[in-house]
Amino acid sequence: MFATTRKILSFLDRRSKVQIGLLFVPMALVSALEMLSIGLVVPLIQVLMAGPDGPAAGGVGDLVAKMLRTVLPESSGTQALSLVAGAFAAVFVVKNALLFAMVFTINSVIRFKMATFVQRLFALYLHRPMGFHFHRNSAEIIRNLTNTAGRAFEGIRLDMLIIFETLMVVATFALLLVVDPAITLIAMSVLVLFALAYYRVTSPMMRRWGARLQDLGKAQIQTVAESLAGLRDIKVLQCHGYMQDLVTDQTNELARFHSRLATMQHLPRVSLEVLVVVGFVLVVVGLISTGVGSERVIATLGLFGMAAMRLMPSMNRILSSAAELRQRSANVETLHEDLRSGLADSESELLQARRADLPFTREIRLHGIAFHYGGSGASALNDVDLTIRRGESIGVVGPSGAGKSTLIDILLGLLTPEEGRFEVDGLDAVALRGAWQKNIGFVPQQVHLLDDTLRRNIAFGVRDGDIDAGRIDAVVRLARLEDLVASLPQGLDTVIGERGARLSGGQRQRVAIARALYRNPDVLIFDEATSALDNETEREITAAVDGLAGDKTLIIIAHRLSTVRNCDRIAFLRAGSIVATGTFDELMSDTPEFRRLATLGDTASDPVTLTDDGPKKKTAP
Repeated sequence: MFATTRKILSFLDRRSKVQIGLLFVPMALVSALEMLSIGLVVPLIQVLMAGPDGPAAGGVGDLVAKMLRTVLPESSGTQALSLVAGAFAAVFVVKNALLFAMVFTINSVIRFKMATFVQRLFALYLHRPMGFHFHRNSAEIIRNLTNTAGRAFEGIRLDMLIIFETLMVVATFALLLVVDPAITLIAMSVLVLFALAYYRVTSPMMRRWGARLQDLGKAQIQTVAESLAGLRDIKVLQCHGYMQDLVTDQTNELARFHSRLATMQHLPRVSLEVLVVVGFVLVVVGLISTGVGSERVIATLGLFGMAAMRLMPSMNRILSSAAELRQRSANVETLHEDLRSGLADSESELLQARRADLPFTREIRLHGIAFHYGGSGASALNDVDLTIRRGESIGVVGPSGAGKSTLIDILLGLLTPEEGRFEVDGLDAVALRGAWQKNIGFVPQQVHLLDDTLRRNIAFGVRDGDIDAGRIDAVVRLARLEDLVASLPQGLDTVIGERGARLSGGQRQRVAIARALYRNPDVLIFDEATSALDNETEREITAAVDGLAGDKTLIIIAHRLSTVRNCDRIAFLRAGSIVATGTFDELMSDTPEFRRLATLGDTASDPVTLTDDGPKKKTAP
C-alpha cells in the first residue's frame, strides 16, 4: 500500500503536494472536534441524571457540575442543562459543517489535479516517438486517459480518507483510554488484529482482480473501436455474431469481477458489526459484574456506544479504502511507468517543438541512412543516399516492402535513423526535428478527418479565431475544391461527418492537400495519396499536384507510375536501398526491375511495355 501511495504522489508536482498537505490542518481540527463531541456524552448524561445542584457524579461529571455552578451561580437547573445540551449540539454542527467543507475541498483538489495530470499525460503521449506508438495499442492509451487516470487518482482520495479516519479513530481511542483504559486496550487490540488479518487475506485478491479489470477494460475498448472501424467488413462478411460474442465475454467477465469487488466492500461492515455488538455485550456484563454504580454504568455505556457509532464507520472506511487502494495498484503502476518513460523519451520531443525555424533554401540530403524496426532482423533501409534540391519534384517507387514508407517517415521526422545523416542546408535535421517539421506539408493515403466543418478540417489544429479566411480560400483553389464547397449546404461550415463520411475518396484527398497547403510549407510529401482512387479521380489529384511543381518541393511515394511520371526525378527502391535514380524514361531504359514492374502494371495505372522504339503505353486490344 505504501509503495502504491509513493507512486501516486509522483503524479503530483511540488505545489500540488503542498496544497494537499495543507488539507491535514482541517483534518486534525475535525478530529479534535470529534473527540470533544464524544467526550461531552459523559458529562451530559451525568448532569442530566444528577443536575447541577444535585449530588456529585464523580469524575468528569463532577468537574462539569462545579464549572456550571461557578459560571452560572444564579441559573436554574433547567437552564444549566439546556446550556450543556446546546454546547453538545453546537459542537456537532460546527464539526459536521467543517467536515462537509473539507470533503468538498478534497474532492475538488483531487479532481483538478487529476485533470492536470491527464493533460500532462496526453501531451506526453502525443510527443512520444512513433516507435512507441508502433508497439502500443491505441485502446490502451484511451483507457489510460479516460479510465485508468481516474481510478489511479481516486487513490489519493483513498489515502487521505484513510489518514483522516485514522485520526478520528486515534482521537476516539485517546478519549476512551482516559475513561476506561482496560476495556479500551482490549478493544484496540481486537480491532487492530482484525484489520491486519482482513488486509492480509484480501490484499492479494484485490490486486489480482484490479489487474484483470485493467486488462478487460483495454480489451473492451479495443474490440468496440475495431468493430466500429471495420463496420463495413463486418456487415459484408456477416460476422456480427463473432464481434458480439467477444463483447459478451468481456462484459460478462467485467461484471463478474465488479460484483466480487462490490461484495468485498461490504465485508468489513458486517464483520465489524458482529465484533462491536459482541464487545458491547461483554462490556455490559463486565461492568455489572464489578458492581459499579448505575450512573457510572450508564455513562460509560453511553460513551462507548457513542464511540462505537463513530468507530464502526471509520474502521469500515479504513479497511475498505485500503483494500480498494490495493485493487487500484495496477492502475497506478501502469500510469507511473508511462509517466516515467514518457518524461524520459519525450523530453527531447518537447524541446524540439519549441525550436526556432529551420530555413530551407538549397537542398535536403540523406547520406548513409539505415534503419530497422525493433523485433525485425532485416533492415528497412540500408545505406540510403538521396539529395533533393529545393523546388524539385521527386518520385519514390518500388515493390512492396522496399522501404518507401520508412524513408518518408524519416523525412517527416517521425523516425530517427540509426545510422547516417539527414541534413537540410547542411544542418542536422534530426537534432532540429521540430523546426524542420514546420516546413512540411503531408498528404497521407488514409486521410484523418474530424467529424467537424470543412473549414476546421482544412485549418486542422488552428483555433477558430486564428483561422485565416484568405488562406482558406487560396488553398481551396489550389486543391481544386471550389466545386465541392459550392455544392455543400453550408459551404465551408458544413460538417463532413466522421472520417469524412459525406465526401468521396477524391474529395477527401483534396481536403488533405488543402490542409497540407494551409500553413504554406516549403515541402509537400505525398504518401501513396492516390493508390486507393479510381483512374479519373487519380488524374484530377495528379493534375492538382502537378500544378504545385516548381513552387513547392514535392516528394511523392506512389504505386502507380502515372502519379510520378512527370516528376523531375524518380528514386527506385529495392530491399531498403535506392538502386537507381533518374527520369521516368531513364529508368525505363536503364533499370530492368523498374521496367519489369512497369510492364506488369504493379506500379502503374497505365501499364507500360517495351517496344523497339522504346517504352510505350500498353493499349487495349
